[in-house]
Parts: sequence; structure tokens; C-alpha cells
Amino acid sequence: MSRTIRIAAGQLGPSGTKQENANRICALLNRASEADVQLVGFPELSLTPYFCVENTRDYEHYFEPLDNPYLKQILQLAKNLGIAVIVPFGEVDGIRFFNSCVVANRQGTIVGRYRKIHIPGAFPLPTRGALVFEKLYFTPGDLGYPVMDLGFTKVGVQICYERNFPEGYRILALQGAEIIYTPTNLMRIGNVWTPDTWELMLRARAYENGCFVVGVNKCGHEGDLDYVGNSLIANPIDGSVIARSCAETDDLLIADIDLDDIIEARKRLPFMRDRQPLTYGPLVR
Repeated sequence: MSRTIRIAAGQLGPSGTKQENANRICALLNRASEADVQLVGFPELSLTPYFCVENTRDYEHYFEPLDNPYLKQILQLAKNLGIAVIVPFGEVDGIRFFNSCVVANRQGTIVGRYRKIHIPGAFPLPTRGALVFEKLYFTPGDLGYPVMDLGFTKVGVQICYERNFPEGYRILALQGAEIIYTPTNLMRIGNVWTPDTWELMLRARAYENGCFVVGVNKCGHEGDLDYVGNSLIANPIDGSVIARSCAETDDLLIADIDLDDIIEARKRLPFMRDRQPLTYGPLVR
């Protein structure tokens, strides 16, 4: 018997205010409800612009505590609609600032939270200084790699830059994650950050772990940068893209997925069985 569920990636265009962004997320949730979607995830830092391209001391206003009105608005609507949600945002916790996301089930209960562990500081072009200043703003996540049980599926999260680190995805898959969402703010930068590398990483993560991977990205022109968009859903059996957004603005990418494809993928190529953890010591030195 197949275990088919309907999931979505809620792609967002350029940011407005926090309230405007929350309203846009809610509009996509209403669309998801009309399409009988069970789970929707949104891009990295969904409530704000991708402020990490700035080098500024004035950054506190981009962050919110877990108990904030925008997240409450989104989770209340999701509860009313019976949709599970993954909502990334800049989280302040005491004196620490995290690149975070919350995961709530269809009953509106927060079942888990992930805080981005791998924090980039990148120099993608020799003609320009640092373009990503995340290391100035975020504390590395302290919650590990949680797998969140939504009742109808189990999900994990890896945020943006982390798509380049296979270790997190493998840990989530070993712990039972069936779907790994990758909320992202990826911009086009020469031949360094492109839609090709975006797709390459996500397809590889799905194939090598035998699980579904959902990449949900920002799109359009924000500040002086163009964001890739190209949100996609990759299949565990062969890493193929089964759904893709070509929109340059807010979009709801919907796909029906069969969770039994995970079982089939791991029968065809039993990577998990053939691992040799006792030989992997150099990875953690």
C-alpha cells in the first residue's frame, strides 16, 4: 500500500516588512489549503530580507524571540487550516542570535525547532570582498539534528549553506527523516553560486540518503542581488526532480510524493546497510 502525501514549497519573492511577509506566507497557506496540501515549508529567514549581505552593527531588529506575533499569526492559520508548516526566521534567545526555523504539526503544536549549525562567511568573487557575513550575526546552532514527527511523516531541516555538507543530511536520514527541507536564500553570483549547483547538491542529497529533499528558495531581485528561486523537490530513487518552480515571485510548488519510494530506493541501493562507520574516524578529527 502506497503512503502518498501532498507537500509544498512556499517560495517567496523579495522581502517586505515582517508583517507583509507574514501576510504573504498566510496567503500561500490559504492556497495550500485549497489544494489539500498537508505540509508546507518556506525559505530561510522568511520574515526578513536576507540581511546577511550587510556589514552593520544595526541588526537586532531583524530578529524575534520564538514567542512573536508574526509566527503566532502563521501558526494559528496553519492550525485552522490543518496544515503542518516549517517556518524559518531570525531568532533571538537571550543574548544569542540564531538562523532558526520551527516545525509545527497539523494541530498547530510546535513539535521541533532547528538552528543552523554551519554558518558561512564567503568570498565568492575575487573582485569583491566578503558577500556573506552570517558569521557576524549568528551563533552556530545548539539543538543538534532533530527529526520532527508530524504523525503522517518525519521531517528534518538543513538550512541553505548546509546543502554543501552531506553529514547533516546523513544524520537525519539515519535517524528516520523521510523528508528533509532545505530553506534557502541563494543568489546568483557569477559562476560560483548558480541554479546548477543548487540543483546538483539537492539531487545528490536525496539520492545518497534515499529520502525526499525539498529545496525552497527566495526568488527575484532584492537589494542589488538576484535570487535563484528554482524551488524543487527531489526523489529518493534516482535523485530526479519531480517538481520545480519557474516563478520569479511568490509561488506554491506542490507535489504528491509516495513515502514508500524511500523503501524502494533503499532496496535498490542499500547505502545505509553498506556504510562502514568504524572507518570514518578521519571525518571527525
